[in-house]
Amino acid sequence: MEILDKVLGFPKEINGKLPLNHWNETVENSESSLSGWIGKLLHIGALALLLLFIYEIIKGGFSVMNPEVGEVSALTIVGSILSMLIFLYMAFPMSQFIRSAGDRLANSSSGIIEFLFKDCAIELLKVLGYGAALIAFTNSLVGLVSFALDAWVFHYAFMSWGAAGAAMIGDFLNSLGDMTPIGGGFVDLKDMVTSVNGNGEEGYHMWEFTNVIASFLNPIFILISLFVSIAIYLFIYEVASRFISWVKSPAIPIKMT
Repeated sequence: MEILDKVLGFPKEINGKLPLNHWNETVENSESSLSGWIGKLLHIGALALLLLFIYEIIKGGFSVMNPEVGEVSALTIVGSILSMLIFLYMAFPMSQFIRSAGDRLANSSSGIIEFLFKDCAIELLKVLGYGAALIAFTNSLVGLVSFALDAWVFHYAFMSWGAAGAAMIGDFLNSLGDMTPIGGGFVDLKDMVTSVNGNGEEGYHMWEFTNVIASFLNPIFILISLFVSIAIYLFIYEVASRFISWVKSPAIPIKMT
C-alpha cells in the first residue's frame, strides 16, 4: 500500500520541485485574478493600438503627399503635415482612454457577475464614447485646417473607431425609444463623425464655414449621449439586480397587523 501511495504521489512530488512552476496556483486563483488579467490585456492593447495609430498616420500622411499618386499642391502638403501632427498628438490620449479603463477594471473588487455586466460594460461605453468625442474634435480641427488653407488635407479615421463608438451609443439610445422620452427623438449619431474637408470645390463657401463650426458641436452631442447611455444602463442594471435578488428570496412587502 505504501508503494502504491508513492507511485500515485510521484506526479505531485515532481510538480512541486519544478522550477518557476506557479501554474497551478495561477489557474486555481484565476477567478479572483480575472480583473487583473483584463486590466493587463487592456494595457497591452493600449500600447499596440498606439503603435498602430502612429504607423498608419505616418504611412497615410506621406502617401497623400507622394507626387507619384498625382499632382499635389503646396497647400495640400502643408495642410497634410499639420493634420498628421494633430492626429499624432491625439493618438496618445486615445490610447490612454484604454489604459485608464484597464486601471479601473484591474482595481475592481466586484464579483464576477457584477464585474462583467456592470464594470466592463460601463468601461466599454466610456472608451467608445470618449474615443468618439476625441475623434470628432480632431476631425473638426483638421476640417478647420482644410477650410483655412482652402485645400484637401490628409484625414485619418482611427480605424473608424469614432463612427463605431458614436453609432453604438446612438443605437443604444434609439433602441430605448419606447421606454424613455429621449430615446425616440434623439439625434442619430451614425454620421456625426465625418470629415469636413468639403467636396473639392475651390474657394471659400459659407456652407463649408458653417459645417466646420457646427462640427465642433459633435463632441458635445456624443458626450451627452454617452452620459445618458451610462445613466440608463445603470438604472436597468440596478432594476435587474434587485429583481434577481428578490427571486432568490421572494418576500411580499405587506405589514401584518
